[in-house]
Amino acid sequence: MIHDLFSKRQRRQRGEMPGVLQCDTLPIDSKKQVGMLIEQALSKAIFKPATMQAIDKLLRVL
Repeated sequence: MIHDLFSKRQRRQRGEMPGVLQCDTLPIDSKKQVGMLIEQALSKAIFKPATMQAIDKLLRVL
């Protein structure tokens, strides 16, 4: 099995960035959508106050 593909070696040699999203370059609209999805998914669950504070902090970071 080949673990180091030719295309990846070529990109590395040319100094190109990998085709991966980076958190600091994620568009603000995408960050908002992720936050809304998390909020909707967790809105029906019952949590302790400390857990709710952690969720609120996570949504503010996004």
